Amino acid sequence: MSEELLQQILIELKDLKTGQQNLEVGQQKLETSQQKLEAGQLRLEASQQNLEAGQQKLEASQQKLEAGQLRLETEQQKLEAGQLRLEASQQNLEAGQLRLETEQQKLEAGQLRLEIEQKSMKNDIADIKQNMATKEDVALLPSIQQAVSEAGQALARIEDAQERIERNQIQHAKILESLSIRFFEHDSDLRELKRIK
Repeated sequence: MSEELLQQILIELKDLKTGQQNLEVGQQKLETSQQKLEAGQLRLEASQQNLEAGQQKLEASQQKLEAGQLRLETEQQKLEAGQLRLEASQQNLEAGQLRLETEQQKLEAGQLRLEIEQKSMKNDIADIKQNMATKEDVALLPSIQQAVSEAGQALARIEDAQERIERNQIQHAKILESLSIRFFEHDSDLRELKRIK
């Protein structure tokens, strides 16, 4: 009877020891799982921090992009205003050139009339010199010569004015060419800005 009790006690002790070992193994597994859980939590926190940092960078990039867009719009407005001023200047220059051309035509017509009158006066003087027979005719000769001289001086002034007009026309043509180049450059810049926008 005592031997059976002893065996039963031994079996129970053995089961108790096995249960204790299983408990220890379970405890170790639990600790390992807890460590893994803590490590996972740390990784999750690190990922969250990285995500927040990335979000901040994204917001900063978005702000820079908006600021750049504002600068681009400002530059576009400046270019459009410059283009309007350039077009107005070009119209003013074209109107001035038309006025100059009209004045030149008037001067050329006046020059032609003076040349005709001068030629007529020279012919009249030649006729007077050939046909003069009285003192009265001779007395008129200085007045006629003075009139011819004044006509020649007027013709010289007209020629001088015509040369100045031609120089101004050349200068205006160069300005118009320069403005046209700038106009096309600004127009190209505007198209590029609109394409980017």
